[in-house]
Amino acid sequence: MSMLKTKPATPGRTLAAALAELRIDADMDQVGVGARTVEADDPVAFRATLATALYEFWHAGTAERETTPAGVRRSPAYEHELTMAFPHTGSVTKATVHALPDGDGDGSALGVIEVNRVRIAVPAQAVAGHAKGEEILVQLPAARPMLSPGFLYATGAAGGADGANVLRMYVHVQDPAHGPALWHTVLSTLEARGARYGAKALSRPESHPRRDAIVLYLPQSAWSCVPDLVRALDGAPGLGEATSVLARRVAPGLALAWEPTDVRPGRTRVSFGQHRTIAVACGVVRHMSDGVDLEQAVAEELNSAGVDPAEPARNLDSPAFPDTGSARRARSGS
Repeated sequence: MSMLKTKPATPGRTLAAALAELRIDADMDQVGVGARTVEADDPVAFRATLATALYEFWHAGTAERETTPAGVRRSPAYEHELTMAFPHTGSVTKATVHALPDGDGDGSALGVIEVNRVRIAVPAQAVAGHAKGEEILVQLPAARPMLSPGFLYATGAAGGADGANVLRMYVHVQDPAHGPALWHTVLSTLEARGARYGAKALSRPESHPRRDAIVLYLPQSAWSCVPDLVRALDGAPGLGEATSVLARRVAPGLALAWEPTDVRPGRTRVSFGQHRTIAVACGVVRHMSDGVDLEQAVAEELNSAGVDPAEPARNLDSPAFPDTGSARRARSGS
């Protein structure tokens, strides 16, 4: 693609600095990431383990915390606090009619709709007059527990995030005691604008701190909300300082990134942080196995993944980020 030729050939300053801090053994069989040493005999396992380490140290900031016990991904009490912080209860949702009611018309039969590959039983009247396979709008609860494992998911009253060029906004919640208030702030700010959006918040206090404790998914119609969000959150109690190495920092604890658009097999169902760290890990492995210059190898792998090496928060075809400068100037009084 000609688009690739116009992009910078080397990683940007932030990514280059992070790469320089990796400790690659002279024998090319292990890599130090932060306080962790990654090693494995199998190249595939090595790449996967390295990508996980990069995700935890560079993106989420979870490397220093104890691992969550298997199967423990939510706290009902904390999730209740987050749910009580919702400024709305319902959400207009696009769905596909999967099955029509099969009954005698007494109102007891249920129809089935499909939302984001999840099938949901609904009252017969919700699908009345529609055909199987037809796309409809239904009113569903705004709170979607465990739609994203470990998080409480929310959709806006006006609808969720869909379409091309979805913008992510990351909120670093340092103190879980302030999590529900920060969650209320972002949801209320978006609802005040009548925005369509998706959002998720960590549903266990023990999972904090984390640089992506709250993630917003903003379609193009909601990009203009970013300055309001920065203004509302900047300096708020409980907000952390650090942001992902791979996202664009817009304020302490706040960062932006575009949803990945990589359509290659195995890369379509991964998160932003996973997508970027897998690409970087592939570049590091190429450097170690083939002797390719480290920055060059990582830049080439990012390009192959549709990512701008100069700013990994962007895809090669991403639009410009929304301007947040005026929001920060207003907040600081400068």
